[in-house]
Amino acid sequence: MYKSTLLLFALVLTSLVFGQTTYYVESTTDNPADNLSFRYQINQANANPGHDTIRFGAGSATDSIFFDSTIVITEGVTIIGRGQDTTFLVGRDPLTGSGIIQIYNSTPGNFRFFQFHMISASQDSCFGIAQDLGTTGDTLLFERVEFTRLQFAVFIDAAQNTVILNDFCKFSNNLYALNCQVNLEYLKVNECLFTGQRGAGAYIQSNYFEVTNNIFENQAANPGMASVVIVDPVSPGGISRFVNNTVQDGNEVGLLLYDANSNMSNIAIHNNIIYGNSYDFRQDNNTGSALYSKNIIGTTDPSSQTFPIFYSNADPMLSISELTSASITAIDSADATYAPLTDYFGLGIVGSGRDIGAIEYLSPCSLLSANFSVTDATCYSAGTGAITTSVSGGTAPYTYQWSNSGAFNETTQDLSNIWAGDYFIYIQDNAGCNFYDTVTVGQATQIVIDSASIVITPTGCGNSDGAISGLSVSGGNPPYSYNWFNGGPSLTSTIDISGVPAGTGYLFRVIDANSCPVFSNLFTIPSNDSLISLNLNTANANCNASFSGSAYVNPSGGALPYSYTWSNGATSDSIINLSAGNYWVFVNDANGCQSQAEYFTIQDSSAIQIATAVTPATCGSNDGSIVSTVLGGTLPYFYSWSQAGLSGSSAQNLYTGYYQLTITDANGCSNFTNVFVPASGISISASPTSPSCDGSNDGAIDITVNPAGSYTYLWSNGATTEDASNLYEGFYTVTVSNGSCSVTDSFSIDAPDALQIIHTTSNATGCTSADGMIAVTAFGGSPAYSYELFDENSSLGAGPTFANLVPGPYMAVAVDANGCSDTATISLSGISGGATPLTAGVTNITPSACLSSNPADPGNGSALVTANGGTAPYAYYWTKYWNQSGSGLGSGTVFSTTNQPINLSSGAYVVEVRDANNCSIYVNTTIPGANLAPQEICMVTVQQDFNNNQQNVVVWEKNAGLGIDFYEIWRMEANGMWQYRDSVQFASLSQYVDYGTDPNATYYTYQLRTVDQCGNLSIYTANHATIQLSLDTLNMTPATGPNNTDGSITMQWNQYGGSLSLTEYGVRRIIVESGVTVADAIIATVPFLANNPVYNYTDNTMPGDNGQRSVFYQIQAVFPSSCLATKAQDYNGTRSNRSAGIFNGGYPASLDESDLNYFAVYPNPSNGKFTIETSQAGGTITVIDLFGKIVKELEMNQAKIKVDLSELNNGTYFIRYNGNQALETKKVIILNN
Repeated sequence: MYKSTLLLFALVLTSLVFGQTTYYVESTTDNPADNLSFRYQINQANANPGHDTIRFGAGSATDSIFFDSTIVITEGVTIIGRGQDTTFLVGRDPLTGSGIIQIYNSTPGNFRFFQFHMISASQDSCFGIAQDLGTTGDTLLFERVEFTRLQFAVFIDAAQNTVILNDFCKFSNNLYALNCQVNLEYLKVNECLFTGQRGAGAYIQSNYFEVTNNIFENQAANPGMASVVIVDPVSPGGISRFVNNTVQDGNEVGLLLYDANSNMSNIAIHNNIIYGNSYDFRQDNNTGSALYSKNIIGTTDPSSQTFPIFYSNADPMLSISELTSASITAIDSADATYAPLTDYFGLGIVGSGRDIGAIEYLSPCSLLSANFSVTDATCYSAGTGAITTSVSGGTAPYTYQWSNSGAFNETTQDLSNIWAGDYFIYIQDNAGCNFYDTVTVGQATQIVIDSASIVITPTGCGNSDGAISGLSVSGGNPPYSYNWFNGGPSLTSTIDISGVPAGTGYLFRVIDANSCPVFSNLFTIPSNDSLISLNLNTANANCNASFSGSAYVNPSGGALPYSYTWSNGATSDSIINLSAGNYWVFVNDANGCQSQAEYFTIQDSSAIQIATAVTPATCGSNDGSIVSTVLGGTLPYFYSWSQAGLSGSSAQNLYTGYYQLTITDANGCSNFTNVFVPASGISISASPTSPSCDGSNDGAIDITVNPAGSYTYLWSNGATTEDASNLYEGFYTVTVSNGSCSVTDSFSIDAPDALQIIHTTSNATGCTSADGMIAVTAFGGSPAYSYELFDENSSLGAGPTFANLVPGPYMAVAVDANGCSDTATISLSGISGGATPLTAGVTNITPSACLSSNPADPGNGSALVTANGGTAPYAYYWTKYWNQSGSGLGSGTVFSTTNQPINLSSGAYVVEVRDANNCSIYVNTTIPGANLAPQEICMVTVQQDFNNNQQNVVVWEKNAGLGIDFYEIWRMEANGMWQYRDSVQFASLSQYVDYGTDPNATYYTYQLRTVDQCGNLSIYTANHATIQLSLDTLNMTPATGPNNTDGSITMQWNQYGGSLSLTEYGVRRIIVESGVTVADAIIATVPFLANNPVYNYTDNTMPGDNGQRSVFYQIQAVFPSSCLATKAQDYNGTRSNRSAGIFNGGYPASLDESDLNYFAVYPNPSNGKFTIETSQAGGTITVIDLFGKIVKELEMNQAKIKVDLSELNNGTYFIRYNGNQALETKKVIILNN
């Protein structure tokens, strides 16, 4: 008994601890498609490798599952029902297959069956559990399983397996109960009841068996059969035992022994009562005798080939003292009166020390039971339930194993703080007896907040008159209490809320009589401001660089009518004729409420891109060529060259010089490029040096020109040296000339990716604990990296991991191999020891205007920090570390000690929230700068200096009310990327001269961005592009004579980019003879067209060549209003580049006044006496006549001097100022001298 108890206990623990998956049967159907049904779970277990468990859920009082076909089990499995009286597996009639469950496995496994009842719908129509197709090495365990009306209850036809029936299994009214058709390796039948079988109770074949403590009664055995049939083992594994059983009232033989293998002497028949059968005992085919001891056997079949050692016709109900046989008396001379047979199953046992028959062995385990007191969950989906367990019977002490459908696992007698649901209990006493049950903890009614009828009343503009009403509550346990929150203490204790400001974080809480809380979702109370929403529709430009974009805004919400404000000054609901650029719009309603600004960008359409390959021309020869490649736009392309006779995508037989190619696509969109064919014999090679850090200007380009010689250089950044230095990342162009030939090349230099530092933290475990941790990692830049951490006072050493840190602010520094660095401000907090952890967050951030350049000075930004947890009250410290560097956090300025400061300047802050226990949490936040308004470009133009060189000029008008500190000028490079050019201080002249350009080569596009003294940036302005003019000199028709004006030449220029206020372009012609300007006039006008990127004009009145004449052309456009650069003359229009001169009459002494304004001369005209004023002393003044002769030179020894030119004749003169890095020429007129 002790050995079998340990085996049983080990098997049960294995099923509980080592099961792979537990499936729960909740449905009484037999539908494989129902994932709650028994058959579905068997299929899942068969498919899932490993030993699985199938357990019946709570179900109803009685669960019956009907089967129309056999269920096949192919892997080891545990099946646990709710009890013999509650879980029924019923085989229908007819049943497809041999039985309800068929074990058919190819690999050894454990099969365990607990607490259910198998029954056939009609008598003897099917098997119960059969294993006739399995393998060897299996273990089948049955506990508290009942079998009724089956043909074979348990049918075993797989040899060398182990079968165990234990703990009150019951077989009733079956044809055959237990049938071992083949020789088992081990069989155990213990504490089971066999009653009313019509064939045999047990048919036993096993090398080793233990049949103990069972009752076999009323077996109507078939003729030749018996209540119990035992066949001697083939290969005995020891002395098998038939011990402590009661076999009675069968209509055939009670115990039949069949000697088939001559091993009957390996069977012990001991302590049994066999009585009241037709014949109580018989042994057939005798070749040996079993081991008999202490049995009461009533009769022996005369045909028996052997007799037990003793038997008696005595009635076992009689006292043993009434048995006269000495041998019988010797069985148990000390025994008391036996219990009546009619009560042996009712457990009405009297006396002690009984050891004959099965009566006394049924009582210890069958008496083990438990009762449960259940406390249902008081709150829905909360762990407030409990189970109290009371155990009776069995042998103390007891062990407990609780589980559920999840990961729950507990070994205490009672359970508390558990969730609603089913809990499976397995109890074992000290004698190895087991008890199983399922206990259900009920669920509380859910508290439901119904918002279907909610009414949210928005606030007026800036008012606190918002409200929420219409919520309803049900479920739980009334009465209820209510609260509303918005990031702080309770706002009200009513179900409705009113008189509150707009916001996004309103939270409603309900608590019922059981103190169960439920929270709503967050509600938002909008304001009339936010109720105005904008639906913006935009259309990009049809053609690249055209004025064909548009935008339309459709507002909703607020109060009609609306008013509109666009960034370009428009006031309707739509704007048209837009070029590519950035724009914005906002809308006001009739109440004065304003929408958020909607920013948008008008994009150029797919640009026509032209790439060219150039073959240089030999100086003086026409052996150059250009081959073009076109991308973008819409096929097919049409090619137009500036020289007559050229067509298609390539041009041949070209002299050195500029050529213009215009591409027009199928949509009529055009683009052109100016291509320079250089002279052969000059080549440029370069060795670029990248900047060391992202944003650094220590890059360089070292060029080598072959052949060696005397050259001039012009870089796109304005440099005139052979090599370019102090360069940022970008695209650079250089033109190299030797007087007769020139060549242009472009180079790019790249900087490393920006160095960036990221971090992870682990807060300290206490308010002052030194166990916090910071780990930092860098990427970008140039590996390898070094790390250092600083607190407010000093360095804490090298990283990347820093441990043993106390709560507070820190700064981490990463440095790469090039010495580039990045910093990060990091805060560590201490975990509060209070009931709830201290937490804090920053919201309601308002940007600050730039009120001072000193970052330690206050601003007008604001924010709100909200603290929770810890121990109130809280203290607040807003600290700004404003001069951080690679050596520490820098100076810390405490800006405020309130939770909602209004004096914050822009920048990064560390907010410390300290509770009453001096425990702090730190929050990093940033106050942004208020958006800086952009300063739009007024115009871009091309100027000529005194040396007949040309430069682009960007002009804007100052606006003193924007808080601008300086301007950034950006230029689009040939590769299509924007590149920073320079900055101009607000106090300086509001123009920028770009010396790094060749206006004859192409047009240039510019943007402007403003920066205030706090470093806040505006958006970029709309693009402005210069006008670039080219002449078709190859197809020029000369005049018929030197004094005739019937020559013709065609010219082409691009659209000015950036203004739709132009109405026309003027074609300006300048005629110079022997260096003197003899004519300067607008000879024609061409109307401005918004969507026309290219213009053409033919001058049919060009004069002839007299040997001393030059003809120049220029395009001018006049704006409706002038553009004023502060302290300078008005710019009333824009000019293109000046074309190259036609014929060889030379240049005038000065073709044009400079558009620069580095000095002023007045009065003008005068009688020869002028005042000249500059910004500072220094430089020279040169006076030149119309023939280019210098007539006077003066020193500017003061910023303001007087000049007397009255000795000169009346006429026009030029005054050239050269000083302070400025070169400028102005025209003066002397009259009435």
